Amino acid sequence: MTLPMFGSQQTQTTGDDRYTPPWIFDELGITFDIDVCTPPGGVPWIHSLYRYTVEDDGLAQEWFGTVWCNPPYSNPLPWILKMIEHGDGLFLGPMSAGAKWCSLAFDTCTSFAPLIHIKFAHSDGAYRTIPVAVGLFAYGDRADAALVKSARFTAMRKVIG
Repeated sequence: MTLPMFGSQQTQTTGDDRYTPPWIFDELGITFDIDVCTPPGGVPWIHSLYRYTVEDDGLAQEWFGTVWCNPPYSNPLPWILKMIEHGDGLFLGPMSAGAKWCSLAFDTCTSFAPLIHIKFAHSDGAYRTIPVAVGLFAYGDRADAALVKSARFTAMRKVIG
């Protein structure tokens, strides 16, 4: 199936095929060094110098610079573990009370912004909400600065130490 918004082929989609809406990147105002979970052809409004698709297996690749990560929501744990280890980037994931990954993300990020009822882009070009709130977790100075400078996000900077 050709994805109308991306202009490239993707042979199958899953329930994890949701793409961060453009306004989030407009608000952040940064170019990421790499997007580690992008569909084939990338997402046109995500400004990143490099991309890893499912074929590249972003978990098996080296991460560098400031990373954008909107992982498969069916299994975000390995992705947040890699982000914590990398320590530089923004991670968007579903807020799941009691989920191990969510506690780890909150405990280790430098700042956090809850996002409720956002509409994600889907491979068919439509925008739809998902049944859970999501959180945007910042790691490192550059990602933290981008998140907390925005008036549209209600970012909470964590006091560490």
